[in-house]
Parts: sequence; structure tokens; C-alpha cells
Amino acid sequence: MSLDDLPRFREEAHALAKDIHELDIDRLAAEARFSERLAVLSGRANDLAVKLQNWNPTEPPTPTPTRPVVRMARAIYNDPDIDGRWARQIVQGQPETVKRIPALKQAGAEEILRYTFPLTWTDHPHAAYRMGADPAAFNPAWLATRSGSRIRSTKFDAGDGFGHYLIDVGLTAYQQASAQWLIRKCQTEGYTGIYLDEINEFQAYAGYTIPSNYANDYRFQIAQLAYIRYVAAELKNAGLSCHVNLASNATAWRQHVADACDGVEIEFFVVQYTVNSLDAWHVANLSNGVWKEQLDWVAANEARGHSTMCQADARNENEVRYALASMLLVTEGNGVFAATKGGYGTGSAWWTADMANAQKLGQPMGAKRTTPDGLHVRDFEQGSVAVNPSTKPINTLPATSGLIELR
Repeated sequence: MSLDDLPRFREEAHALAKDIHELDIDRLAAEARFSERLAVLSGRANDLAVKLQNWNPTEPPTPTPTRPVVRMARAIYNDPDIDGRWARQIVQGQPETVKRIPALKQAGAEEILRYTFPLTWTDHPHAAYRMGADPAAFNPAWLATRSGSRIRSTKFDAGDGFGHYLIDVGLTAYQQASAQWLIRKCQTEGYTGIYLDEINEFQAYAGYTIPSNYANDYRFQIAQLAYIRYVAAELKNAGLSCHVNLASNATAWRQHVADACDGVEIEFFVVQYTVNSLDAWHVANLSNGVWKEQLDWVAANEARGHSTMCQADARNENEVRYALASMLLVTEGNGVFAATKGGYGTGSAWWTADMANAQKLGQPMGAKRTTPDGLHVRDFEQGSVAVNPSTKPINTLPATSGLIELR
């Protein structure tokens, strides 16, 4: 018996008291049935007394909290805080950062992903923390060439003053060496998986030209896919995960990459603080097509069981809310959300009340729907989400804005 029995006992007691109160003694005496009726009522009273005497109430079991439909992540930082709010941490592998990995896990981080630059070799003196293969055993023959010369990055060279050279990731020898090195780093330093950055559909994004042995970007895309498929499979065999940053390249190629690994990151999800000249938009909306394109991307990943890390590059809390609410419209539980303030240095991660509330929504009660006036809404166990992705206000929601409400 439990506390759930108490209402039933109360009902029995009330019914018994009512019957005693309404007992017509004179009529029962005239019919010579008083003793019979009294015996019945006495028996009911005794039965109830026995039940109460034997009742050993126990508290009902505490319900298991519903897993949040979205987890929060902290993106690439050299010196990550020990903070239990972040389910996923993406960190670089400097010695001082590696020392923090046990504390990050103790604080509640489910995933610690090692930041990796698999397409680039550099002569930076401290490059080991992000290389895709062991710098001490790196074979110069793995470097890509054009017209007999190594291919340097105009983008990365300008960033830190060191030389950055394109690796021919289509080479089987490099793929094997990279997988072995990354697995060893994870096993010895405590990472749960690998995060591959600068996997680019077009090498111009990274300031590289196409190697001579590849006719065009398409051919080099195939080489990158071969690398990802091999490394991801080897990581999986070792019990590790593989995630790829695809920036905001919502193209057909992106789905091939997503299918080859465990998850992808949309680095500029819905809002973009720092506008790349090759992708010039600040806020995704229905008019520029980016909002629908990115939500369709997340939905496709969810349908395939892949994780999508949606990172908003936000200028203010309203933009964080808009991006997070947009993600909540389509995620089914594989979503990871992060928000930065235009960079990756210490202190540049957003944490807002909406991010905390999103983890209390519980599971979705169905798919998103569109109201007659154009709002996109979705109901959850403990609240709801509404998004206005248009460039005009709808009711009380301003243009390109979102709302996350708890019951």
C-alpha cells in the first residue's frame, strides 16, 4: 500500500459516516431489522479499522526526470571552465587543458571532444595540440602540392605568422597515421571523441588552392570524405566518436559528411555575428532562405540519428533566444546547442535564462506547426516554443525572434 490508497480510505470513511448519520432507528426497530443493520455497519467499521491499522504508507517513487530535448555545449576554448552546465566540451589539447579533463567529466560533461585540424600541417612550435597526426612522425610526402610547390594558406598564415600547408587527406598512409594518432590521444588524455575542423567544401574558405593531382574542389571533396569515413570508422571501433564542423555550408555535400560520422556542427546557426564575405548574412529568415535551409538540415540529421551541434554566433540575448527556439522546433533529442559572442576566447560563451529553461521543457508533444498568422510553434511536456522567422512582426513577436515559455 502507498499514499495512493489514502483517498480510497477517506471515501470509505465518509460513506460509513453518512450511512450512520442517516440511520433511521425507529423504522428499523419497527421492522425488527435494527440489529441486522447495526451488524453490517459495525462490520464495515471494523474492516476499515483493520485496513488503517495495517496501512504502512510509503512515498511514491520519485519520477525519473525527462531527459532534456537539447543539451548545452561550450565551443572551442583553450582554457575551459569547470562548469556543470556544459554537456559537451570542445577543447584544444594543450597540456594545461588536458589536465582539466577529469574535472570536466566530474562536473557533468558527457562529451569531451578533441579539437583537430586534419587538413593542415604547420610549423607552429606548439602545433601538436591540434594536429591530425603525430607532428614528430609527420611525413612531408603527405603534403599536397601545386606545380611542384607546397600549398600554403593565405588565411591561416595571416592569423599567426607561421606557415600552414595543405595535407593530401586522400592518401591512405596519412589516413591510417591520423586515425592511430587520434585514437592514442583520446585514450591517453581522456577525450570521448574527435572534433574535425576546417572540413571545407571549397578550399578557398581556408585560403588554399586545389592540389595538382585533383582536378577541382569536387575531387578534393571526395578525398575529404574518404578521410572522414576511414577515421570515423576507426574511432568507432575504439569506442570513440567523430564530429565535423561544417560551418554553415548547407549543401548536398554536407549530408554525405554527416552520414560518414556521428555528428556535425553548424558553426553559424541562424545568427552570425561575424559575417564571412563568402556567406554574407547576419540573421537567417524566410526571405533570405537560410532559416528554412538550416532547419531542414537539422531535421535531416535527426531523421538519420545524427547529432547536430547548432552554434549561434550571437550579438545579444535576443539572437540567442531566436536561434535556440528555432532549433527546438525540429530537434528530437540529438541536438546540442552552443552560443558564442563572435569568438572563441575565454568568456565569449553565452549562457542565458532561455538556455536553462530549454532544458526544462521535457520532450516534444509532436512536430512543429504553423499558425494561420505565420508563427512556427511547438508544444513540449512542460512548455512551448514560438518563432517568427519573417522580417515583419507577427502579433507580439518582433521580426526574426523567438519565445521559450515554461508552464
